[in-house]
Amino acid sequence: DLVICTDEPTKEKMIHAGIENATSLGFAADKDFYYREYQANKPRKYQIGFAGNLANIPQFQTRRALIRQLQKKYDVKVIEHHTFSGAAVGDFYQDCQLVLNHAIKDDLNMRVPEVLLSGRPLVTPNVTGIELQYKDSEHLFIYENNNIEELIDRLLAAPDQAELVAQQGQNWVL
Repeated sequence: DLVICTDEPTKEKMIHAGIENATSLGFAADKDFYYREYQANKPRKYQIGFAGNLANIPQFQTRRALIRQLQKKYDVKVIEHHTFSGAAVGDFYQDCQLVLNHAIKDDLNMRVPEVLLSGRPLVTPNVTGIELQYKDSEHLFIYENNNIEELIDRLLAAPDQAELVAQQGQNWVL
């Protein structure tokens, strides 16, 4: 009777395949794991954090290349998401000035609401459907691959702007 997908591209594929009652419902995050009361002036250990999978398999090749590129210029701390519980990942996000997201496909993944709920500024790719749930520079920061360093430089130079958006993003997700 109803097919619920987590992203717009999959919903559109379902509709194109003749499933008329397809809709999308984006991911949410567990408040018990990720929510941290917003603290603007808390000292942060890392410039940029990433929690996720970097396994040496083809679908993560672009992600690994992006992380390596950024590590040449910034203090980027990476944790393998599967080695931590949700609460520990929320604590890790708190230690980061900015948190990086990278989608494997053109999808809006779970990292988006997790980071926003933790109250940290999120730098995420421009994936299909993101504009249906979030506003760039109001809830999070959207990058194209060719401007990510420019965006990060701007945010690190203007931490008040990044913090304002982090707070607004957290309020939006709540």
